[in-house]
Amino acid sequence: MHWHAAYHPPVPHPPARQESPYTSGPAARPRVVAVPLPLQILTATGIYGVAAWAGFRLFSVPGSIAILWPAAGVLVGALLLLPRAAWWSMAGAAWGTTALLQHLLGVPLTLALPLSGLGVAEAVLATWTLMRMRPALVRFDSPQDLFALVTVGTLSSMVAAAAAAMFVRGAGGSMVDAWHVFTVWSSGHAVGIMLFAPAALVWKRPHVPTSPGAQRAGRAPEAILAFGAMSLVSVLVFFDGVGIVRAPMLLSLPFEVIPFAILIAVRFGVRGAVLAMVGLSLVAVSGTGAGGAAFALTHPDLDARVVVTQWYLATIGMATLVLALAIEQGRWQEFQTRLLNEALAEANGVLVHEIGERERTALSLRMLLDATPEGIVVVDDEGLIVEVNGALEWMFGYSRNQLLGQSSDMLVAETDRRAVQAYRERYAADPQAMLTRGPGPDLTAVRSDGKTFPAQVGLSPYRLGEQLRIIATVRDVTEQRAVERRMATNLREKEVLLREVHHRVKNNMAVMSSLFYLQQRYAKDPDTVRVFRESESRVRSMAMVHEVLYRSDDLSAVDFSRYLDSLVDHLANVYRGTLPGLRIEREIAPIRLSLDQAVPCGLLLNEVLTNAFKHAFVDGAPPVLRVQALARSGEVRIEIVDNGVGVPEDLLPDRTQTLGMRLMQALTEQLEGRLATVRQERGTRTSLTFPLVVGAAAPGALPSPIPA
Repeated sequence: MHWHAAYHPPVPHPPARQESPYTSGPAARPRVVAVPLPLQILTATGIYGVAAWAGFRLFSVPGSIAILWPAAGVLVGALLLLPRAAWWSMAGAAWGTTALLQHLLGVPLTLALPLSGLGVAEAVLATWTLMRMRPALVRFDSPQDLFALVTVGTLSSMVAAAAAAMFVRGAGGSMVDAWHVFTVWSSGHAVGIMLFAPAALVWKRPHVPTSPGAQRAGRAPEAILAFGAMSLVSVLVFFDGVGIVRAPMLLSLPFEVIPFAILIAVRFGVRGAVLAMVGLSLVAVSGTGAGGAAFALTHPDLDARVVVTQWYLATIGMATLVLALAIEQGRWQEFQTRLLNEALAEANGVLVHEIGERERTALSLRMLLDATPEGIVVVDDEGLIVEVNGALEWMFGYSRNQLLGQSSDMLVAETDRRAVQAYRERYAADPQAMLTRGPGPDLTAVRSDGKTFPAQVGLSPYRLGEQLRIIATVRDVTEQRAVERRMATNLREKEVLLREVHHRVKNNMAVMSSLFYLQQRYAKDPDTVRVFRESESRVRSMAMVHEVLYRSDDLSAVDFSRYLDSLVDHLANVYRGTLPGLRIEREIAPIRLSLDQAVPCGLLLNEVLTNAFKHAFVDGAPPVLRVQALARSGEVRIEIVDNGVGVPEDLLPDRTQTLGMRLMQALTEQLEGRLATVRQERGTRTSLTFPLVVGAAAPGALPSPIPA
């Protein structure tokens, strides 16, 4: 069955291959599955009933009450093992069982009920006191537990015996009867608690090995021989002279049993000792009742024989159990020591293995460091070198032994030593910030022969316990710096060449624009003049793109916002003479376009602006032109809005196929964009949208939408 308390002394966990019966491993689990509490109480009540029946029938002698009451020990053991909430149920069941058995044996209920109640109260008092004194007594693993059990059990038995004697006296019995009840009750119940409470406790705990490597199945013949010999000697002692044994009274003293009790305690532990004492008690009580052996000769009076038997059982039982507990405790400590030694040996083997693994890991790391093409040096918080790799030795011309323990300043030019010291000081002030700082500074390194070379240094600090370590990776960048210088020179030369190209293209287009301008001055036909003027304007718009690039610091993209400003200003100056009071409103965000987008976009906007200046403002109203440009979500959107009369019907993109309109459509397709022209109540709104390939509007520089 499963009891409320389990046997778990506080011991170290042994290695997994040999589970201790005291640990929480498989060996410490109950042998029977857990059962509900009511079934536990019912089972305990059944065992208690058997013990009470044995007390009435087997441990009693004619003319006396039970001289050994095993039910008291069984009840104390059950209460110790059950949860406190079940005490009253168990006590009530025990009370009813005892009273029923007494009544069946002829005792009136008026006498059976109070006497049974006193016996149960005695067990409850003893259990409550023991739980207060030694909460861990349920483990029953030391002589101190036995001493507490005997002391409290004896005192509780004396209290209950005194109450029973007073009850007998009050019921009309004589003082002799009362004294007989007191002496036999107190001793019989105390011995019952001493012998049978341990039986309940030790049988519910895991088996404790009492000898190294002992196998219980292989010791069965030894157990049969030992218990059989003790039983035989007990019979010879307690039944000698009463007809069972026909022999002279050679065994007149009961101490011949002691060697066998000691042998059983040594070989079979507390369980064996308890079993031996229970068997001895049964033989002793039966022999005492029959008047056998030395008890019949030295103590012819029944009461005297009863008391002597009780105290004999108490003495030998106490001694045997103390010896068994002490031996078992020693065996257990020996078992623990052996397990700990085995665990220590195993841990030592693991430690040796780990040391070997660490040595191999260190060797692997050393080989890895030496295989790294970059130089690696590890320094402490004082700047002393604690480790280097082969690449660093070759790079600086020092051997490893020459570098270890030396200041890392010997590897750095004097002009850079202050920077290294400042880095260490910053790390000491704010380690976390330096951990995420990234690559260290570029330094001038010094070889062993005094020659210097540029070195790119990466610094990575870490903590080894309380000590600061900095791992520095050193790369000789002499060739890299030379390549960078050549690339920078080539880049400057190409920039100069490209700037010159843009300058020449701009100049050539300016010449073309001037030629168109001269041609229109000498032309007489208005259509011819218009054509030359439009051509001059278009060439001028392309020349302005190259002019912006020529004057820009970055030749890879055009500052289109600057270009658009210049284009609007140029066309406004061209038409300002015919448009008095012209006002231009601008909302142009920073936009950068590639040359492939800037040229077609400039040509297209030149056409839109030219149409607005030429055709929108013919009604005499103050002319206003608004230009807005922005870049957002990967798109460029440019809107041109005027307050004129609107684009004539014959000039709408879907109504005409003039050269200008066809050019605008072709340029829009080249930009992969969308061009929309909408006539409004006052004026025209033209919008151009195309994907942004290079550049973007600056954050927060987006103008507000143009109102309709």
